[in-house]
Amino acid sequence: MKIIQLRCFVILCETLSFSQTGDILHLTQPAISHQIKKLESILKFQLFIRTNHRVELTAAGKHFYSDAKDFLSRLQVGITEASLINKGKLSVIKIGYEGHALEMNNLPVVMRMFSSMYPDTQVIVLRINHKERKNALLSGSCDIIMTVKDNIENTEGVIYKEIMNEGMMCLMHHDNVLASKSIIGFNDIRKEMIILLDPNNGPKEWLIVQQRLISMLPESQWLFSDSISSGEIFIKSGMGIAIIPVFCKPQGDDIVCLPFMMKESFSYGVAYLSKSANEKIQSLARLLQSELKMIDKS
Repeated sequence: MKIIQLRCFVILCETLSFSQTGDILHLTQPAISHQIKKLESILKFQLFIRTNHRVELTAAGKHFYSDAKDFLSRLQVGITEASLINKGKLSVIKIGYEGHALEMNNLPVVMRMFSSMYPDTQVIVLRINHKERKNALLSGSCDIIMTVKDNIENTEGVIYKEIMNEGMMCLMHHDNVLASKSIIGFNDIRKEMIILLDPNNGPKEWLIVQQRLISMLPESQWLFSDSISSGEIFIKSGMGIAIIPVFCKPQGDDIVCLPFMMKESFSYGVAYLSKSANEKIQSLARLLQSELKMIDKS
């Protein structure tokens, strides 16, 4: 089995087009078809159903896709690490993160500070889905993850350092009639379009909060966002009011962020494995905790 065969397979899964896959990999359509047929021959099962008009994944192909993509991602990270070590770095530390504004604005600052303390160590960041981040830590794909406590609570061998424990907030466009208020209650939004994070992409605590919101706001309409970034686009387009944990707060002059009168809170912090907690990993975790905690208090 060759790497090019897996790359052809993964990209074809995502495009379902031999021509688009060929364009991405700079190969001809017959070359893509040849690589797929070779891979199917090696695996001894069919990956795609091909007709004159469409390409579809078989059940086996759908199952194999996630593992193949994960393998290629791990391979690329391994190549990156080896390249850095070849250039003189003695070690590499990998941070798994979500991608909300708190991380995007402050991880670069922390990484620069850490680099000045340990110039022989390179920190790299990997944007990883909430549900996959815990497994990335436990498998060693990441050395540190930024996460809610709910994601790793009661997991043996994991050390968790809390950065903040905050409640919920409402986000809205600055021209919304509610933007002049100092705090938002249930009555304020009972007939609004409410934007929520998709519970399938968030912590189980969020599912509980979501269910309570839906039950307490029977007159509201609901729009589910696959990410903070998508929710921000909805808000800026005037499609509704978002309710999110405080630590996910986006930044932007056209978005107003107001406290929401709800008791539930979320613990957000940094986690790493005790068995791999060398001096540098512990130092980076402390730096992340202290610097982001200062941002929270400011």
